[in-house]
Amino acid sequence: MSVQSNDLMAEDWDVLIILDACRYDYFARTYRDFLSGKLEKRRSLGSSTPEWRVETFKKSYEDIVYISGNPYINSRSKVKGFAGSDHFFRVIDVWESHWDAMAGTVHPKDMNEVSKKLFGKFEGKKFIIHYLQPHAPYLSRNFSSTGFLRPDLNENVILDGVKGIKNNKLFELLLMDFGHVLKKIGLLRNVWDVRAAMNLPPLTPMDAFRREYGLDGLRNAYHDNLRIVLEYVSKLCNFILNIDDTKNIVISSDHGELLHLPRSRLE
Repeated sequence: MSVQSNDLMAEDWDVLIILDACRYDYFARTYRDFLSGKLEKRRSLGSSTPEWRVETFKKSYEDIVYISGNPYINSRSKVKGFAGSDHFFRVIDVWESHWDAMAGTVHPKDMNEVSKKLFGKFEGKKFIIHYLQPHAPYLSRNFSSTGFLRPDLNENVILDGVKGIKNNKLFELLLMDFGHVLKKIGLLRNVWDVRAAMNLPPLTPMDAFRREYGLDGLRNAYHDNLRIVLEYVSKLCNFILNIDDTKNIVISSDHGELLHLPRSRLE
């Protein structure tokens, strides 16, 4: 098993498990508690899911079923120029059928249940299973966490916003642009600082969390989230190998997560 390959489609695998926003360093010091196998370091082709999917899936792969907890890869419509149905034999929209409204995410338990039902139904196909964890929001029992709004492709709400908070999209785009300008000229390290300084509500679950718990809390919750998803990944791997122990399973990520901004800029 390896993490963060820069050319996943050239790798030898039967089942590819994607952990969303999984950092290599956190994975490297944690995975042995749940998994066995060979660990190799790779550089991702993107810093976000939309960038990664375009750079990774450049062709049509009729031998792959994509089980998606992330609506950026879906069967229904094109999102930012990418249509999942153009690239895979089938996309299974777990993000739509099993969205957890309370947590504001897709629970790895549901990803496992759907994946188990699909094994054996697509003879001769390979599988990509895309979990949303360890990406925020955090399922840790040690912290409370606010989740995303329910995805709505028609309204272009895709892992966007914070549950229970309404924002003006045009204003948010202008504010984000302003923040990026300040960051570019060196007056700002983190665009979230603009919102905090203006006493505006958080725009993402991650921002909401770091406001309440700070950087140390954010790191701890992220690590908890990784351990939670790895527990379910381990169960799924065991399930697959019990059916066919010749299956080659690779675990990777779409991108990492920025968790090392200076404390003075986060709190």
